[in-house]
Amino acid sequence: MSRHFESLPEGLKTAPGRIAALGVFDGVHRGHARILEEAIAWAREARVVALAMTFATHPDAVIRGESPRLIVSLARRIEILESFGFDATLLLAFNERWSRIPARQFAEEFLGRGLGLTGAVVGANFRFGHRAEGDVDLLRRLGEAAGFAVRVLEPVRFEGEVISSSLVRSRVEAGEVEKAAAMLGRPFHLRGQVVLGQRRGHTLGFPTVNLAPGTLLRPAGGVYATVLERSQGRQYASVTNVGVCPTFGPGAPVTVETHILDFDEEIYGEEVGVAFHHRLRGEQRFATPAALAAQIATDIAGARRLLGRGASLTDEPVTL
Repeated sequence: MSRHFESLPEGLKTAPGRIAALGVFDGVHRGHARILEEAIAWAREARVVALAMTFATHPDAVIRGESPRLIVSLARRIEILESFGFDATLLLAFNERWSRIPARQFAEEFLGRGLGLTGAVVGANFRFGHRAEGDVDLLRRLGEAAGFAVRVLEPVRFEGEVISSSLVRSRVEAGEVEKAAAMLGRPFHLRGQVVLGQRRGHTLGFPTVNLAPGTLLRPAGGVYATVLERSQGRQYASVTNVGVCPTFGPGAPVTVETHILDFDEEIYGEEVGVAFHHRLRGEQRFATPAALAAQIATDIAGARRLLGRGASLTDEPVTL
């Protein structure tokens, strides 16, 4: 497994060559994976250093003043990138200065002379430089002059659409978590700390843990068959409600509440992940708490059926 750095490590500066996968890689979806895998394979074939290069801050946060709702946290993105087996992951702090670097300077001074690249792998929609003036054709030309080759990979498609971070986000926000998983190559996750809630689940006979996710993207309001993951890879089948609990009145904030099946431990304060495998139903208001409790029992039965014995692997690949 690689380590991540804010600049090229001294130990890699004297290597005879370096091939880098370039991109923001929000979510590290199946299209990103193709770029990353190509960079690794090319570097191993050429017997040179394999680098993944990404930004700590999403460029839109600097350029447009508003970052998209990230699919995964920065820590999780680094974790996934490092799992590919790069020699190093280069984490750059995108800022105002970075946004003003001309395309030629970025390619020649940073990628060429600075990183000493001999090769770069990008997606077909890769843009770079001030006001995104550079495209893949310009990168090829500048790379040739600066001494590095460029491989451009065509996008990966799902159901006829190009897989992109924005498309994944739209599927998650629509509650289509199975389609999001097919594009990510793993179920959509929320990760964060377990916090105190209203304890309404306890009064209904179905205690829940309340998650305070570290990212803003949420599935559509509803009930989902999920898997909760604790430290050391401990995983538990669960049912998760995302929404405002309309049965108990209006005006409540959106919460993420998870009932863990066959579980009676207190885990307040723990950092956990919740992987969304299937949507069971939309959020709805019930006439009485008893009617809600009856529906929760039905939801649990549905989750048991859908998750089965082998579905607890939160990173189980989904075949396109």
